[in-house]
Parts: sequence; C-alpha cells; structure tokens
Amino acid sequence: MNRSKRSLRNLISSLGLNGVTILASFVATPIILTALGDIRFGLFRTIFEWIGFTSILSVSYLSFSSQLLARQKNLPQKNFDSLRSYFLFGLKLVIYLIPLSSIFIFASPYLMGAPVELWSNVRWSSLIACASLLFIPCLIFQSYLEADNRSYVVNSVMVFQRLAVILLSVLGAIQFQNIESQFLVLLLGQILFFIIIFRQSKIELKLFKNLNHVTSDSAKKSHWNNILPFVKIEAAGKLGMSADTIIISMILGPNYVTQFYLLIRLPSLFIGQLMSLGNSVWAGFAQVYKEGGDVKGLFLKLTKAVAILSSACGGSIFIFNSDFLQLWLSRDFEQNIFFNAVIGINVYFISLISFFGWMLTAVHGENEFAKASLVSSLANIFIGISSTFYFGLLGPLLGSLLGYGLIKMIWVIKALKVRIQVYFMNFVEIALMPLFFAGFYFYAIYFIRDYINLLELNWMSLILFGICTNVAYLFLAWFILLRHDEQKHWQNKILGKIGRA
Repeated sequence: MNRSKRSLRNLISSLGLNGVTILASFVATPIILTALGDIRFGLFRTIFEWIGFTSILSVSYLSFSSQLLARQKNLPQKNFDSLRSYFLFGLKLVIYLIPLSSIFIFASPYLMGAPVELWSNVRWSSLIACASLLFIPCLIFQSYLEADNRSYVVNSVMVFQRLAVILLSVLGAIQFQNIESQFLVLLLGQILFFIIIFRQSKIELKLFKNLNHVTSDSAKKSHWNNILPFVKIEAAGKLGMSADTIIISMILGPNYVTQFYLLIRLPSLFIGQLMSLGNSVWAGFAQVYKEGGDVKGLFLKLTKAVAILSSACGGSIFIFNSDFLQLWLSRDFEQNIFFNAVIGINVYFISLISFFGWMLTAVHGENEFAKASLVSSLANIFIGISSTFYFGLLGPLLGSLLGYGLIKMIWVIKALKVRIQVYFMNFVEIALMPLFFAGFYFYAIYFIRDYINLLELNWMSLILFGICTNVAYLFLAWFILLRHDEQKHWQNKILGKIGRA
C-alpha cells in the first residue's frame, strides 16, 4: 500500500474514531453528570487533568519511539533489537514514575479543593488512575504501527475500546454513583486496548523473544537524549491545555469545573478532530522530508487546508455553541457572543498550532517546538490565573488565547522559517486569510440569523442550518482562498482517490 493511500486511511479512520466518540459521549455525558452530580463530576474531570501530568512520560515515550522508528529507512522487520531496547526503556520509566505517583495520590484532595467527605474517594480514584502508568512499555506496539503509517489499525481498535468504556462508564455511574467506578472503567479499557493491539502487532514483531537482551549504555543515553525534547513538548502542552481546569478548580471550586467542561465540550471535540489531521499525515510528511522532496510546497498546501477546516469549526462554535448546549442539557446557558467568539478563535489557533507541531517534529524540530510550548504555557498559566479572578470562567480562555495561542504561534512561525523556509507572507496567505474570511462570513451569518430569527430551535433545524452554513463556507473558500494550482492539486487528489475506490 503506497504512502498517500495509508495516510488517507489514517485520516478516515481517525475521523471515524472521533465521530463515534462524539456521538457516544453526547449521549453518555448527561447521564453520567446526573448520576454523579456537579461536584463529583467536576472532581472526576479535575483528577483526569492532574493525571495528565503524571502521564507526561508515557505520552512522550509514545511520540519518541514512533517518530524515531519512522525516521529509519527500514522498520526493523527481522532485527528487533531497537524495539526491544525501547521496551526496556519503557520499564525504566515506570520505575521513575512510581514515587511521583505516590506523592500525587496522597496530595490529590488538597490539589483540587475537594470537600473533606470526598477525600477518600479522590485518593482511591487517583490510585486507580495512576495504575494505568504500568502499561507504558506496551505503547511500543502502538508506536510500531504508527511509525509504519498504519494508524488506521490503532484507530480501529480504539473505536471498539472507547465504545466499551463509554457504555461501562454509564452503567458504573448509575450503579455506584462515585468517581472510583469511572477510573476503574478507564483502566479496564486500557488493558483491553493493549491486549487487542498486541494481537494485531505481534505478527509484525516478536517483541518478547530474547527479552533478556541487555541494552547498551550508549543506547540508554541516546534514549534519554532523544526523549527529552518530547518530554518538554508534552509537559508544556499539558500546562497549556490542562491549566484551565486546574485553575478553575483551585480558584472557583469543582462545581465550576463541571460548568466550564460543558461550555467547551463541543469545541474540545472539534479540536480533537482537527488534531487528528496532523497525526494522520506526519509520517508521510517525514518520509517526503527524508527523501528530499518538496517539503515547503507540501507544507503550504496542507496548512491552508487545515486552516480552512479549523476556521469553519471555530466559526461554527461562535454561532451554534449556545444553541447546542440548550438542546443537549436543557440548562440555561447565556448566549454571550464575546464568550463564544473567544472559544471559536481558540479552536482555530490550538488546532493550527497542533498541526505545526506535528510538522516540526517530522523535520527534527522538536527542540524549537518544546521551547515555544514551555514559554507559551507559562504565559497561559499567569494570564489565566490573574484573569480568572476578574472574569470568572472567561479568564482561562483569555489565558489560552493570549498565552497558548498568540505567543506560541509567533514562536512556531520563526521555527518553521528556519526548518522549512516558510516566511511571514506565506503565513498571511495560508493562515491569516482563512481566519479573516471566516470572521466576516460567520459574523454575517450570526447577524442575519439573529436579526430575522430564522429558525425555531430544535435538533433538526440546528443540524440542517449547521450543515448548510459550513458547506456554503467551504464552497466560497474553495474559490476565494485557494489558488488555481491548489484547486487542481486537491481536485486531482480527491478524484484520484474516488477513482481508485
């Protein structure tokens, strides 16, 4: 199977995975929220974000191993020494994480402002959540498949796993009405995932053959040097993405975490879909770079496509987020145009920066992206904390927009100039023009709809109006934002895929 066909399968499977997760979680979230209540649900989300910090090494390990494998000219089909070395390195990471996790389990009630009567629940939940770190070495199975540009295999397994987890989460919340059951289900789901993914990948690699192979000292040192940039990126990313929930929990309380989570639920799902674009094409992009192909031209085409899709999603949040919440939860959510506008712009910037990160790591730019992530995340925390005291739930969003969005975007653009020779005027065309065009278009739609009260609010009208609005936007973007050569490029790609199908 050629590179473009695998990338297409990766993208389709990733979108399918996220689509299934979205639909299932839309049904499950109100049920779980009702069963747990606002405070317990808020504590569940806060523990989940804190656990993200303890899993920094695990996520870094996955990125480090998959991307280093992808850079090899030939994946180790017969000689599995490098894979075995990565596996043993993962075992060492687990040993380092055990004392850190123990400290977190003890301090968890204090870190999230939990009521005294729920301290025991919080600690048990943290213990169960930290148990998932024991499976870090098993991530090598996923790394191998992703490095071989076969993320579609991983995504297919994840569809089954996530559906099982969501179903059991609902049953656990109804039956036990505690947060421990939620984390126990997540742990069981992870075990299920690794069992299946091992059965899928062991045909390709016999990892446990000669497991007593001793990794050399030079290899161990090389692993630490190679994983360090990914640790920096992941740590900074978690600071940037998880800081909002933690700040709200500590300043406003766990019940406000629930409200914030619901307000950004639809935007977060859109961001997850858009981030899958970079994950789907980075391996192919790395191969083009390794083979000396037209990296800059490919980057410009891909970035403009991602920018157009991101601006469509951000504009949809601006118009439809409040209506969606009214229908989904039957609660009163203030239709604040400025609040939803800030969320929509965050969707755009975070999605685009995530894509830039994948492209930078594909061309060995991990260190530059790590520095940008660290500086922007610290700025996000500082701005988020100070603005939360004054603006409430809007404060963390402003922190993300100014810290994680604007500052990081400027830094990443400088790194791309060095690595891919992409200049400021290129970004004006491929990134800023879609943003400005979307701003005018979606504000016009919002104004027209609000002024003449187009539709009665129900699910059918919301879905139809949303589809028509976005199809019209993409149609106009095709003719206004894409040059003739770009239209021909994507037309040939799309028609070629249809013809081969």
